[in-house]
Amino acid sequence: ISSTAWSGESCWAGGERASVWLRVPWPGMDGGLRNNMPRCLSHALYTTLRHKIVPFVSLHHFVHPIWFEHLGGFQKEENIAFFVDYAKLTFRLFGSRIKYWSTFNEPGIASFAGLMSGTFPPGKILRIAGTARHLLHMLQAHTRAYEAIKAMPGGDAVLVGIVHNFFWFEPKQAWWVPSYVRTICKFLNLMWGNDTVLEYLRTGRFESKASWFVPGVYYQNPTGRPGCDFFGLNYYSRGVIDWKLMPSCQPGETMTDMPYALHPDGLKKALHSINRLDVPIYITELGVADSGDDMRRKLIEGYMPKVAEAMEEGCDVRGVLYWSLIDNFEWQMGFKMKFGIYNWDNDGSQKRTLRDSGKLLTQWFKRLTEYAAGKGLPVGNTDALKSDGHKGVLEAAPA
Repeated sequence: ISSTAWSGESCWAGGERASVWLRVPWPGMDGGLRNNMPRCLSHALYTTLRHKIVPFVSLHHFVHPIWFEHLGGFQKEENIAFFVDYAKLTFRLFGSRIKYWSTFNEPGIASFAGLMSGTFPPGKILRIAGTARHLLHMLQAHTRAYEAIKAMPGGDAVLVGIVHNFFWFEPKQAWWVPSYVRTICKFLNLMWGNDTVLEYLRTGRFESKASWFVPGVYYQNPTGRPGCDFFGLNYYSRGVIDWKLMPSCQPGETMTDMPYALHPDGLKKALHSINRLDVPIYITELGVADSGDDMRRKLIEGYMPKVAEAMEEGCDVRGVLYWSLIDNFEWQMGFKMKFGIYNWDNDGSQKRTLRDSGKLLTQWFKRLTEYAAGKGLPVGNTDALKSDGHKGVLEAAPA
C-alpha cells in the first residue's frame, strides 16, 4: 500500500479510487477475518491520506460477494436491500474518513457485459430485457443507498454520486454504409445506456424499449429526481463498427491496444451531455491501453486540452483521475492491456517503473490545476484535503 501511494504522490496525484465491498465484514463471516478487515481498510485509508491522496470510494466496482451472485445479484429487485444494508454498514465504519462516495462504477457496463455480451458474470448473452432490468435495479440501488447514507449521522457532510462509462457506437464512414450497421449501432447504444442513465438521474424516469418483440422496461422513481451529488465520468473513446460488424476506426485514426481509437472530441461531447445534470463532474477514468507508450502521450496531449476547453465553456469539471496508476487486471483480458503510468512487473517482484508519458501527465495535472485556480474555478481535491473528515483520519492514525 505504501509503495503504491508513494507512486501516486510522485506523479502529483491528488486522488485515488478504491472499491470496498469485499473488504467489509458481513454477519456469518469467520471471526478473525471479520475483525481484521476494517483494520486493514482503515490502514489503507490512513496510508493514502498520509501521502496527501484523497480516496474516492466505490461501493460497487464490478465485484460483489459470491453469495450475492448466487442470490441473483442485481438481476433481482429484492436483492437491492442487501446492497443498501452494506452501504449503511460501510458508511457507519468509515463515513467520517471519506468525503467522496460512488455507489456504482459503470452500472451500464456491468449490465451490458453481464447479460448482453456475456463477458462478465453471470455470463449471459442477448438477454435484452434482462440487461435493462439489471441496469434499472442498479440505479434503484443507487437511489436507495444515497437516501440511506444521507439519513445517517454525518451523511450531510459527504458527497455521494455514481460513475458511468460514456461510450457510444457509430458506423465506420465509407462511400456506402449498410442500413444494418446503423441499426446495430442504434441497438447497442440503447443497451449501453448513456441516455437511459442520464435521463434517470435527471428526472427519475427509466425507459428502455429495444424492439417490438421484446417487452420494454419502464419505471418512475416515486420521489422524482434521485439524489446525486456528483457525476463520475469514465471516458475512453467511442466504438466504430464496419460493414463486417467488427470493431474499427474512422479514416485517419489509429486503433489502440483496445478495440477502439483515440477520440478527443468525444470527451467534450460527454462532458457537455453530463453538464446538463447540473452537478459537479469528476473525470474518474481517462486513459489508454498502450504497451509501447506512444499512444498514451497522444491521449494526454489530445484529451487534456479538451478538459480545459470544456471548463472554459461552462462544464463544472472538478478533477481528473487517470486510469491507471499501475498496470491493472482487465476483467476479460487479464494483464495484457497496459493502462498504467507505471509499468508493473508481474513476476513476483512488484517492481514499478514510471513510463515516460507519466512525466507529461504530471505536467498536465499541474497545468489544469493552475488553469482552474486562475479562472477562480473550484478544484475538488483541494477542498477534500481541507475537510474535517480527512483531518480526523490523520489524527486517528496509528503511531
